[in-house]
Amino acid sequence: RQIVQTLGVNVCTISQQNMMTGDLYPLATARRIIWRPDQGPSMALDRRPVLKQALEQNAYYTVQRGKTGTHWLSEQRYLERDDVSQMLVLPVRPGNLPAIGALELSYYGEIPEVTSEFRAALRSIALEILAVASDKNNATPSNFIFTNAQKILDTANASWMTLSVLQNGEQLLKVVEYGSDVFA
Repeated sequence: RQIVQTLGVNVCTISQQNMMTGDLYPLATARRIIWRPDQGPSMALDRRPVLKQALEQNAYYTVQRGKTGTHWLSEQRYLERDDVSQMLVLPVRPGNLPAIGALELSYYGEIPEVTSEFRAALRSIALEILAVASDKNNATPSNFIFTNAQKILDTANASWMTLSVLQNGEQLLKVVEYGSDVFA
């Protein structure tokens, strides 16, 4: 994280080269990326049917590497992409209204017990981030957003987080990616 902050970059990966094969293997990585809610990378929800269903039903879910069944194939790709063992996905919604986004938390270790208080605390912080990120009058929201992204990671004991906003019920637009890890 310190390298990302010092260099003023969004992503940093430190890798080591295998001298026999020439392949690079990551040793550590960090991300600190913010997009305006209407400018982030998009993902069609039909590519992730489990996520789409969770957003429609305002229900969270967890997925672990190796979870079987065709239902989970779309989620396994995201675990493999980030090389994490588990993921918690939580719809972000104000009160009892329909979901306006999704908070994806990635874990290299165990997911803590997911209680209603735990979910409420995470949703509250995520809603604050979305409110600040979508305020076009706020020219420099990064300190607030990164501080609160770290609060989410600390509260959830997670390594990575991605916060996205729902657009037209059809796609998610990334707003924040944040986190770091050192690989064993």
